[in-house]
Amino acid sequence: RITTKTKKGILPFLKINKMKDFKYKIRASKSYELITSCSKKVRNELQWDFEENKPPSDAMIKIAIEVFNKVTYGYESPNIITYDMNNGNKNEDEGVRLYDKVYGTNYHPDYLIEKDVQSSNFCCTGRRDLGSKLKTIDMKNSTCRNIFEAKKFLELEPKYVCQLNTYGFIYGTEELELCNYLSSKGFAEIEKMVNTERYFNFGEDDIYFDNLQEELEQRFTYNDFNGMPDEKRISVREVPNIVNFQPTLISCVKKMNAFIEEHLE
Repeated sequence: RITTKTKKGILPFLKINKMKDFKYKIRASKSYELITSCSKKVRNELQWDFEENKPPSDAMIKIAIEVFNKVTYGYESPNIITYDMNNGNKNEDEGVRLYDKVYGTNYHPDYLIEKDVQSSNFCCTGRRDLGSKLKTIDMKNSTCRNIFEAKKFLELEPKYVCQLNTYGFIYGTEELELCNYLSSKGFAEIEKMVNTERYFNFGEDDIYFDNLQEELEQRFTYNDFNGMPDEKRISVREVPNIVNFQPTLISCVKKMNAFIEEHLE
């Protein structure tokens, strides 16, 4: 029997297994929006208290509509992939290999098997980047050395802490970790830099921008960490377990389901 301290808001594993599936589940990436739309923030704490009698907020209604349309019609709003997100997706395999090399683990084989597989429990769904039966790890990619170094000290964003706690809920892991790694600027990011230059210097001809792209590729591809030891290109941080997180999330998902059943079905 797997149990954890209830003060952390992590429910016993057997109790979770006995819970009936919600028809409409929340994605891990949307858990922060749902919780903040249905709950009250505890002052100076990484914690939210569910508000039973709070009227449905605009944010919760929007999430409910998105979930309902996805489940009922298979419809999703267009997913806008930014250049940074695109680089992160393309460089993730490199990040997992680097993690294994520096920390002596062997996550990469399972990563290749699970990287496109969504997991879920009775109330939420999502796919973590990598992990084990004990730990869930989220990978964040930086292509700028200055940003990479700053991330070691910046406060963790509540949105990502909620997302990691949701992954932990889905995969049954109490240990949560955020990994930042430095990789080269991808060609998509270099193209973004060229397009920015094109916007401000629209009078230049195509030869100028072709030469600029070639110069940037030579300057930036793998240049951000040239000569850096591998262990300096990666850092990990423990992500806290949010107090009373799982019961609060369950209450929010229950409220979302009630709204959908009453107003959308």
